[in-house]
Amino acid sequence: MMCSTGPIPADRMHPTLRDRAATLLSWVLAGALFLSVGWMAISPDDPAGAVSLLTRTGAAFSVLQLAGIAAVTAGLATVLSGRRRPDVGVVATSIGLGLLSIQGDTSAYFFLSQSAGIPTDPAQLARRFAGESVVWMGVLGVAMMVSGFVAKWVPTTRQTCREEPDGDSAGDVQRSAASDIPGLQSMSQADAGLGPTPLGDGIKHTLIAAGIALVAYQVLSTGLQHRAIRHGQVCFAAAASFWLATRFAFQLVPVRSALWSLLAVGVAAVAAYLWASVRLGPTQWPSAVPGNHFLRSLPMQFVFFGAAAATMKSWSASPPRAAPNAAPERPPTKSKARERR
Repeated sequence: MMCSTGPIPADRMHPTLRDRAATLLSWVLAGALFLSVGWMAISPDDPAGAVSLLTRTGAAFSVLQLAGIAAVTAGLATVLSGRRRPDVGVVATSIGLGLLSIQGDTSAYFFLSQSAGIPTDPAQLARRFAGESVVWMGVLGVAMMVSGFVAKWVPTTRQTCREEPDGDSAGDVQRSAASDIPGLQSMSQADAGLGPTPLGDGIKHTLIAAGIALVAYQVLSTGLQHRAIRHGQVCFAAAASFWLATRFAFQLVPVRSALWSLLAVGVAAVAAYLWASVRLGPTQWPSAVPGNHFLRSLPMQFVFFGAAAATMKSWSASPPRAAPNAAPERPPTKSKARERR
């Protein structure tokens, strides 16, 4: 039995009411920060437009501003929540940017608008959506690295008594996503004695999660091809798809962090929009309802609501357990040495 006041593995510590309140507060502050300062950075030129890089002049500067806000949000959320939950800053950033996306119009704006700079070809629009998804994954990566770095310097000080980790339990610890990136283990939250997820397992987890999410999104969107786009429907479909995808991916190929589930969000987003660019359906342009279900979702909604759901689901998932340590081989006794001779 060992008592300590040092950092506690996130999956071993049951959050109290105070812990949950601190996490909720960090998310509320994230929403307030993005809906105020973030809105000034990404608000569309058309007051009735959708929130997207395609509806904002000076998109590159907007991305830099949002990346800075994401870094501040991730750091603040991690300080408030300590190391109780890995990547809590990623969830806070995703929630803030996701709420920001519903401040404007839905993706129907692109199908009905004749504004300059907006593609009039739906296939071209889908490809632009795919590129925008990559940009938002970069902003999410900033939040992920800041969250992991700050968590390393914000230890949990609650005193606990727990058994000394043995071979069966030492590997049953959830890491921060940044600590699973090669070369970043030393600058992010990582538990001593635990190696990163094997690359092969990580890739399998990512592909499985991305595939399940795409199928789930299509199923959840069934019957909506003749209905108007609603923010609530789209955000629920994205979040529920990646929640289910992360759950089953962890069961099939468990990994040590949410990094691979987050990568699945980016892979699925790019694949979805590229698929939409070649399979548009019978709907004629212009129309308020797109010919492909994936075009109902703005890139910000698909990426950030999906990332928030995937990260939160990874908290309750079981990481892979370390193999039991083999008993050290004892040197042969004198009697056995003589028998061998």
